[in-house]
Amino acid sequence: MKRLLLLLAISLALPAIAEDWPQFMFNAAHSGNAAEIDLDVEKLGLQGAVAMTDGIYYNQPAPKLLPAHWIGNRWGQDWPGLAEAADPDDLSRSQTPDWIVTPSEKCYTAPGIPPLPKSFWEKSALYQLPPGSKRKKNTHASAWHIDMDKDVRSLMSVIPNFSWFKTSHHELGHVYYYIAYSNPKVPIVLREGANRAFHEAIGDLIAIAAGQQAYLKG
Repeated sequence: MKRLLLLLAISLALPAIAEDWPQFMFNAAHSGNAAEIDLDVEKLGLQGAVAMTDGIYYNQPAPKLLPAHWIGNRWGQDWPGLAEAADPDDLSRSQTPDWIVTPSEKCYTAPGIPPLPKSFWEKSALYQLPPGSKRKKNTHASAWHIDMDKDVRSLMSVIPNFSWFKTSHHELGHVYYYIAYSNPKVPIVLREGANRAFHEAIGDLIAIAAGQQAYLKG
């Protein structure tokens, strides 16, 4: 309930911070130190919500600025620590990286969606580079529609933890969305999501579902 109230406060306050939001997003994307990314709590209308939750996790008065590390990641997708819960990493610590990715595909194929093309597994860079590797890569997860047709790939650096478990489900959401509109009936110039938010919504919906108890037990 507390988490719900906190997120509701954000959604209601967003119109009031429209002028500052572009700068915040720019800072979030380009700052080398996430702790430097602050939100004005008073302008966001979060003073009461943060004060309500700080006794649970942070044990300090609600600040004027809400530190970015309080919101899980730069996009505020998760608000960890607001309630006691099991550690989901316990489910994956003993697993291999490919075990993290494989269930993601099964999440889509179980309802009858076709498997990913073989080229996805051959051409994607899904796992962390070995120590001492001369090659470097961006470790931020992303999905790519290379030829606007059947060549779909993903860039990740998967290690066995629950964050990557959800992230791989999210990224395959992008990939399957690419595949969905890659057919002869759709002109190449229209083979993108109507809005980037649609893509993120698909990915986040599946990632949230992947964290539910019923799915994990299955």
